[in-house]
Formats: sequence, C-alpha cells, structure tokens
Amino acid sequence: SSGINAEWPLRPGTKVLAGFTITLSCNIPGGAKSISWFEDGDEILEYRKIDENTVQTNKGLIEQMSVSLKVKHSGSNDNTLKNYTCKGKIYDQFCPDVHEFESAPVTVDVIPAQPIDGPGKYGETSYEGDSYEFTCKFPNPMNDRSYNVYWKYNNKRILNNGDLYDKSGNRIIDGEIHTFDDYSEEFGIPIIESRFKILAVNPKTRGEYQCGVTWRNGVMIKSEEAFLYVRHISLPPRITNAVSGSTATLRCTAQGNGAAQISFYKITNSDGRNITISGATQTDDSSGGLDDTVSEGQVVVQTADSDFDYFYCNATWGNRSLVSERVYFNVFETCTNDETEAWGVLGSVIKIECLSDAALKDSEHGTQYQDEYGRVAYADASVGWLYKGQNDTDFKPIDDEIRYSLESPWIGFDGQRRRAITIGPLESSYLNNEFVCSVDYTDSDRYNFFGGEIRSSPTTLKISNIKSFTTDYNEVIEGQTFNLTCTAEGETKPEFTVSNDMRSLDKSRYTIITESIESKSNSTVHVAKYQIQSNFATVIQGGQDFYCSVDFGSNSPERMEKLKITTYYNCSNAKISVLGKAPATQSIDYEDGQDGNRNATVTCPADTNNTRYSIYESTQAKGKAVCKKDKGYYEPSYLAICLASRAFENGRFEQIWNLKDTTDTYCTDSSTGEYSKTEMTETLTTKNSKCGPYPIVPCLNLKDSECTLDVEKTGCRWDESDSANKRLHVFYQVNFNKPVWTIQERKDLAHPDPGTKIKFWDCPETLQNPGRRTASKRGRLLDRMAVDQDSDMVVLADEVKGKGKNYNALGIGIAGVVAAAIFIAALLYKRRYSKRTPDMTIGTGEFEMTDRSVVVRNHYTT
Repeated sequence: SSGINAEWPLRPGTKVLAGFTITLSCNIPGGAKSISWFEDGDEILEYRKIDENTVQTNKGLIEQMSVSLKVKHSGSNDNTLKNYTCKGKIYDQFCPDVHEFESAPVTVDVIPAQPIDGPGKYGETSYEGDSYEFTCKFPNPMNDRSYNVYWKYNNKRILNNGDLYDKSGNRIIDGEIHTFDDYSEEFGIPIIESRFKILAVNPKTRGEYQCGVTWRNGVMIKSEEAFLYVRHISLPPRITNAVSGSTATLRCTAQGNGAAQISFYKITNSDGRNITISGATQTDDSSGGLDDTVSEGQVVVQTADSDFDYFYCNATWGNRSLVSERVYFNVFETCTNDETEAWGVLGSVIKIECLSDAALKDSEHGTQYQDEYGRVAYADASVGWLYKGQNDTDFKPIDDEIRYSLESPWIGFDGQRRRAITIGPLESSYLNNEFVCSVDYTDSDRYNFFGGEIRSSPTTLKISNIKSFTTDYNEVIEGQTFNLTCTAEGETKPEFTVSNDMRSLDKSRYTIITESIESKSNSTVHVAKYQIQSNFATVIQGGQDFYCSVDFGSNSPERMEKLKITTYYNCSNAKISVLGKAPATQSIDYEDGQDGNRNATVTCPADTNNTRYSIYESTQAKGKAVCKKDKGYYEPSYLAICLASRAFENGRFEQIWNLKDTTDTYCTDSSTGEYSKTEMTETLTTKNSKCGPYPIVPCLNLKDSECTLDVEKTGCRWDESDSANKRLHVFYQVNFNKPVWTIQERKDLAHPDPGTKIKFWDCPETLQNPGRRTASKRGRLLDRMAVDQDSDMVVLADEVKGKGKNYNALGIGIAGVVAAAIFIAALLYKRRYSKRTPDMTIGTGEFEMTDRSVVVRNHYTT
C-alpha cells in the first residue's frame, strides 16, 4: 500500500499562499527502494527531505518519507489548483520484480502573492487640511502571523507610528498606521489588513505611497505605488501693511491637479461680515502638467477706502473649496505730533516730536510682525518737517525764517519711529505757525509693504507769554491803593510774582490788600490781580518800576514785564506851624486840591472893639503855604502869625528939663511953693488951668471931647540921680473915648503941636502969657534926646517957666537934635529887639510893638 499526506494540515481544497512551503509525507509498505514526488504530473526535483525511516506496523513494515517544498504560482492573478502525488518503487532479493506505487493526488489551492486590496496605481486626490487614509489587504491563508506590514512614501519607509521626518528632523507626515488580522468572506481565507491615515494633508504629503508585507519565511507582497495629489493654497495671502492713501495688491496662489477659481473676501470692521472683494483677476499655469496646475489670483484695494482689518482667499475646484487663513491688513493711517497745539515760552526752545509707525503689525492687537529670523520687521522711511507761516497758503520746507534743529530719527521698543524738531529761541513772529511731520515710506516686497507719503495733522505753535501788565493809576498818593493786572497766556496756569525789584515786593513800602489769580474757563488766558497800597513816596527817584514775573515751569525762563508807578507825597501828612507865638484863637485852614497839592492858610481871630488882627509875613513865614505832592512839605516852611493890633486907649506925652546948674528941686515933696509936687500936680491936672495938658492937647480941646485926662497918670517927677544932670520930667496921659487905631491918629489927638511946651509956671489966670525967662537961672534943656522905655513920646523943652530960658541958648542945632534922636532910637531898638520874641512883629508902617509904640519926632522949628 502507499499514501501521501499533506501536512499543515493539507486537506483537499487547502489554500496555500504562493511562495510558502508545504510538507508532504508518503508511506509505502514493504520497504520501498525509492520515492518520487510529482506536481501536476511533473516530478519535483527541488525539495528538502525532512525525514525518512522504516516503521513496523501491525500491517508490516512501512517506508515513510517527509519532504518540504515551496509552492509556486503559475503567475496569473487568479488562484491555481496544484495536485501533488508521490510514487514508490519496491524490489529486493526476495522479490526481484520492480513494483511501482502512486499515491492519490492531494489538491492544493495556491493563492497568488499579491495584495487583495490596496492603493490604486492611478492618482488619488486630497485637499490640504483634510485627512486621507490608505488601506492595504494581504492574503494570509495559512494565518501565519510572522508577518510585518510596512508603508512607504516616495520609497522612504514610514515609521510604524505613521510619521515621516526629513533629514533635518522636520516632520513631513503626521499619520498613524493600524494593522490587524481579518477574514475575507470573498476569498474565504484569512487576510492581513493595514490602514495608513494622514491626519492632515499638506503640500509636503504630495507623492507616491506603497504598502507591503513580509513573512519570516521570506515571502513578500508589496502594492503598486499610488500617487497622492494635494490640492492646496500654495501661496496664501500675506500679512499686508500699507500706507494710507496708497494701493495694496492682495495675492493668493492655489496648486493641484486642476485649475482653481481664486476669490478674495474681507471681514468688515463694523459688523464682521465676510464680503467679496471685487475686481479680482487670476492666471492659470499648467506648464508643469495638468496634475500640477498653478492658479494665481490678485486684487488691488485702495487703502483709503479700507474698512477691514482681515482678509482671506478661496480656491475652488468644482464643488470643493479651500479657505486660506485670514491675515491682517494694517494701514499706516497717520503719523502724530505731540499735540494739536505746542506751547513754548517766548525766548525759550520747544521740541515737537513726530511719531510714526515703523514696526509692521500682524494683528489688531498691535503685535509686531517678525521676519523669518524672528526679528521685528520695520518699514523703511525718511522723516522730515514742513511748516506754514501766517502768510503762507501751503506747507513748505523749513527755511531760514525759522530757527530750528533736527534730531536723528530712532525707533523705540514700541515700534514707533521718532524724530523731533527743536524750534527756538521762540520769537513773537512764530506765533500760530503750523508744523507737520512728513514720512515717506519705501515699498518692500520682502515684507509685503506698500509705501507712500503720509503727513501728520498740523501742530500749531503757541507761545506762552505775558500779554499785558496794566494798572488803573500810574500816579498815586501815599496811602492810596492801585490795582495791577497781569495777563498771561499759556497752556497751564503759571506762577505769578509781582515785585518792585524783580524778586519780591518791599513790604516796608507796599502792602498787598487783595490778590487773586483766575484762569478763564476752557481758556489759556490767566489773569493775576493785585490791589496794593503804596506807603512810600517815590516821586523823588522818578517813580517805582513794578515787575510781573510769570513762571510757566518745566525749566522754562521766566517772562517779565514792567510798568512804572509814581507815588507822590501825601500832603495830609505834612506838618506846618506858625513862626512865633500866635494868638490862641488863630487857626490854620487846609484845602486839598484836585491835583494832590494842599494849601494851608492862616485864619486870624475875628476883630473885636479894641483889637484888630492882621497877618504878619516874612521871608520865612507867609499867610499861605502850599504843599506840593512832588515835594511833600510846605513852602514856605512856616505860616505867619496874626498880629494883634490893639486900639490905642490912651496917649502919653512927656517933656524932660535939664537943670544941671540949679540948686533947687522941683516936683518933690520937699519942694516949696508952686514947684512943690502937690502944686505942680494940681496945676497939671486942673481943667480950667492955663497950664498943663488942657490948653495944648488937641483931643481935650475938641468940641466933642474925644479923650479924658487921666489925672492919675499926669504929673511930674524929679530926677537927680546924676548930680551933674538933674532933670525934671513933666508928663500927662489922656484916655481916648473911642478906639484909636493908628499911631498918626493917636499922635494927632494926644500930642501938642510941634514946639509946644507943657506949661507948669505962672498958671494963674493973669499969668497966661508970662514973659520969657532966661535959661541962665534955671539951666539948659537937654542937649540930647533920652527916651524912657515907658515913654510914648519925647519932646525936648527949651525953657522953664519964669526963668527966661532961651531956646537958642541951648547951643544945639536942629540938625544935631534930629540926628541924635534917630541915633539913640536906633540904639534902643537894637538893644530891646535884637533877639526875636514870639510877641514881635515887624510892621510895614511905623515901628510897632504889641504893647507899646515908640515914635521919634522932631518938635523944634527954627
């Protein structure tokens, strides 16, 4: 008997993968001398003998042989049935005839070594950002799990986790691989299924993909290469920075197997809507083949009309579109100066700084755009300044009309380009000049920047200064107040200082009554008001300069204006007194003039019945004095006194007789006869007597008697104190019945006619015309004039009653008498009034004193 057993197990209809090895075992009884193996009738020459031995069984000896051989496939894609048989030959010495035995065939279904399912050999289409999955299925009829599945991209082995990296370590493919055993109902055999998924398709994943499996026995199956086409936006829109007023070109490029339709959209600032940007154009380039078509689109926008911060593009293939990421669209709208108004102090300098965008922006948050090296990207630009004067119609480059200097431009950490202009020292003519900063940007393809010129809004130059410094009075009087108003213009309220020496106000001369500083609402005008009392006259020094100093701070110079105020003397404070002793009721009347001067006038007491007053003036004292405000004192320095002119109540007359040779005495108590004191006094005071005053005094002889003889003060007196010059004094006094105001009137009333003697001898009625006596018996008249201080008048007598005195015998000429009288009067006056007294007044008529008068008269006639 003979037989064949296909192990593994080999049963009729067993499926075997081509290339795998099967084991065949053949049993021939009786000890076969040879065993041969056949596949579809053809002897198999290549096999590996695994085992060969003789086994004793209950049926006798059996020859056993096991061989291993590789199953081959016919090369078609379909399964192939293979019939395997073994043949044995038996012969020996006992049986020399050769007997052949052939086993029954064992049929094996050979599966071709090729994928059951896998990427097609034609291209696959994917879209950037999508995921894409490849699947491979391999037959594994023997369910041999010693396999290894792999995937390749452009003939490069993909890692088992599905990733692929380039030589620099950059990941090209982000994927994942899942491999598992399965059973194919279609083929009725176990299979191996592997899935490779690209998580995010990108332009780098475009290429050829292949999968394969290998078994430990060396059997290998690999798929055909499949090409993956990636439709993508190859050049998406770039972050765009552009200068306001310029145009910017937005670009977008798509690439893939087939032309795409490019369109642009903006996201509006107002409501965030997506709106198509009209006017887009595109070109398609298929020079690289239809499987690699480049579609480039662009659209031009006016930055002045831009109402969006972000934009994006669409690339559409049929009913499928790809949308680019939105990118920032930044417009450099303006460059800015510090402020719309720049304030500087007259005479100082002011710096105006221009700020303009330099760093490119990549978002609405103001983040700075960085280049491929991680550095902040800046727009190239030149910065200059223009100005417009008050008479200019447009801005022009700064010339020599303005004093200025420019700083070098620089860029700060905030991405702003700065360039400052320093103007000054400021002059008044610069007021309200306007300055603008001009920035000229340069295009940059590298940074996708669209340049142009941009200007700042004008900055108007304002000058801080004192607008006015005024006063309500340029001339004041001591003690009066005046108002100072200092008006300044500046951005902020300055510090005001009013002074009279450019530092402070002299408080010993001036007192601030009120002080206020006001700033008008919403205005740059500031007003300081001071009410000041002047306590010191400055007219002599030509007035006082007052200064208003204004400090606007920030180390700026103080501005100062001055004005002059003259303070005149207050004549109300000037003092004046009378020169001499004034009557108790004398007063001084003051009158203020409108010009600040003041008059002081003497007012004398009212006249009475017996007293009249008149002003006694001298070079030092007048009845009226004037104090002028520019001097502050009265001129003249004194007021005159009021001279009391009292009415003469009486008149006195006295004659002196020089009786030096006599041995007799007259008018004494020891005298006898008619020359006794009693007799002589009675003779002199008897009204009806022909002697004494009655016959010779005019006022006593008037029809209406104007005086009365004062008998108490009428009489005689003997003086023999000088034995060599004995004298007889005969005198009288009359009292006036009404006031007599002048010396002349008193003289006319009280004095006898010149040459008249008071007669005191031969007084009986029969002796009214006595004979002339000689002077030899009674002495001579005084040859010079002597005046007693109580005398009112001195008359030189020429004879004595009854002694026959001869006037010519005196030996004194008339001229000598007059000269002597004047000389003696002058000596007496000098002696008595050489020192001024408060009671003395020098009149304009005769010499007068308050209480008495002296009149020197010549009573002689030739």
